[in-house]
Amino acid sequence: RLLAPFIPSFSHSIHSSYIVKQITKADCFFEIFCSRSNTTMTSIDPAFLTGLGAVFSIFLAAIGSATASAEAGIYALRSRSGFVKSFIPIVISGVLAIYGIIVSVLLSGKLHHATVGDDGSENSTTITTTDGYRFLCAGLSVGLACAASGYGMASFIKQANATSNKTSTT
Repeated sequence: RLLAPFIPSFSHSIHSSYIVKQITKADCFFEIFCSRSNTTMTSIDPAFLTGLGAVFSIFLAAIGSATASAEAGIYALRSRSGFVKSFIPIVISGVLAIYGIIVSVLLSGKLHHATVGDDGSENSTTITTTDGYRFLCAGLSVGLACAASGYGMASFIKQANATSNKTSTT
C-alpha cells in the first residue's frame, strides 16, 4: 500500500490480481529481450535466445581450446618424443574449438531461416519460445562441455609438464 501511489498501474486498493502484471512495450527496458509479436510482451525473444546459444557455444569452446592449447604448446616444446606425438594434444584441443564452431553455425542457420526463410519471404518459419530455450541450452551444453574438457586437458598436461620437468633436471 505504501508503493501504490508511485506505481501508476496499481490502484490504491491492491488485490492479488495485481501481483501478476503484463509487460507492455513501455515497461520493457530492453526491447530486444522481449518478444515483438504483439503489443503485449510476455517472454524473451526466441531469436535472441538462439543467438545467445550460438555465442555461448563458440565463446566457451574457444576458452576451453585456448586453455588446453597453452599447456599443450608447452608440452610440445619440452617433449623429447617424436614430432607427431608431441603435437597430438594441440590437435585435440583445436577440435574443441571446432565443436563450438559447428554448433554455432547450426544455431545461426536456425536463426537465419527464422527471419528470412528459404523462399526469401520474411518470417516464413517462426522459432517458438521453447525452441529458443532449447537452442540456448544446446549452445550452453556444448560450450560448457568444451570449456570443462579444455580445463581438464590443461590440468592433465600441466601435471605431465611438471613431471617431465622434474625428470629432465635430474
